[in-house]
Amino acid sequence: MPNRHLSLLALSLLLPLTTTATASDLRVRADASLDLAWYDDDHGGRADHALQEALGIYNVHDHGDPLRRGLNLQRAQLGTQLQAGEWGHGRLSLVAVRDEVRLDEAWLAGRLGDTGLQLRAGKFYSGIGLLNAVQMPEWAFADRPLPYRMLLDDALRGRGVQLEWLPRFAPWLQLGTEWMNTGNPGVAGRVNGEANAFGIRLPFAGAPEWPALRTAYARTRIPLGAAAELHLGGWQLDSRLHQELHDYHPGINEADHGLQGKARMYGAQVAWVTRPDAAGRGWRVEGEYWDQRKDLTLVYHQLKPVLVGQPRDLRVDGAYLQVVHDLSPRWQAGLRHDRVGMTHRASRARATVGPRITSYFDDMERTSLALTWRPRAQQHLRLQWSRASAPVPEDRDDNGRDESVRRRFDQWWLQYQIAFATR
Repeated sequence: MPNRHLSLLALSLLLPLTTTATASDLRVRADASLDLAWYDDDHGGRADHALQEALGIYNVHDHGDPLRRGLNLQRAQLGTQLQAGEWGHGRLSLVAVRDEVRLDEAWLAGRLGDTGLQLRAGKFYSGIGLLNAVQMPEWAFADRPLPYRMLLDDALRGRGVQLEWLPRFAPWLQLGTEWMNTGNPGVAGRVNGEANAFGIRLPFAGAPEWPALRTAYARTRIPLGAAAELHLGGWQLDSRLHQELHDYHPGINEADHGLQGKARMYGAQVAWVTRPDAAGRGWRVEGEYWDQRKDLTLVYHQLKPVLVGQPRDLRVDGAYLQVVHDLSPRWQAGLRHDRVGMTHRASRARATVGPRITSYFDDMERTSLALTWRPRAQQHLRLQWSRASAPVPEDRDDNGRDESVRRRFDQWWLQYQIAFATR
């Protein structure tokens, strides 16, 4: 069934299942937010682009607009929230991200009676991970951790349905599953049969039947006395079709070539959270580990068509650990270390034609410090410094061929966020 038809069916089901709310329970609230950042680095404003283009098997290159030296509009948002008593709610939002305006979210959600089940349908951010569905005004840093950026192009979002269960007999447990279509370049990239630079139409498959991607996740909360909790969780993602097109790059890629197949990801998460004391002081220590695997087949090779049909197995992982300390109701400090590519390889071990070697790639890591001042609840002023180390392509011998060179980058942000909402 097409994605749009099933989503409409789910939306229609939400109406009779949540009609216990009366007209007086219906509340509509408008909100808006603005995120500005003054950015600089020690590479003439080119560090963010260099990190985005770091060498490896990430498929998020050339997606998004890297930060430039000076003032950047990171995000502007205009939204509407709908609340129908305790039974249903919804959201519609538009965002401007750098030079692009897009529909960010458009969904309705409702409780299914007293079962503890909640159904969401429309366009929404996935519930996987600790931070995927957390919006920018709620971040403790100026950007997301590297696993989100390099493996999921910042966040996973799509059109479909989400079913969550919070059982009444176990209020500390949350289970969820999602069925959606998404063009996320990290796990569900689409090439759409485009032609390459030589005018050759590439033999990529069309879009799969809905759902193209499924997720399942679980979370639990364990009280640690009266003032702290331990949060644990895990998730899995399965994508039925993922496509990648790699361009010729002297010294890096010997020829244009295309891959397609399936992708899978696993994630584990942990967080230790304390409740704020009388002075507003509190702690949050959290981290995640991700493992991304792609079972792909070569569908096009510019120079060696005999290799078409040969398998290519890609694997890359990522992790981060961050500590956030509320110094007072107005001040917050954060320390984060993130890394991708501890495991980072492309295997041809199952090939029957051509080389059967495994290619290994270097990792990428970063450490960040952030200090946030909140003069009002709706305003954040944040100073952040990050030091990153990554393999980047450089033509060191001036022979027209790049090679992998590890470089260090220092980056600075001065970020201002403000949010508005009607009552």
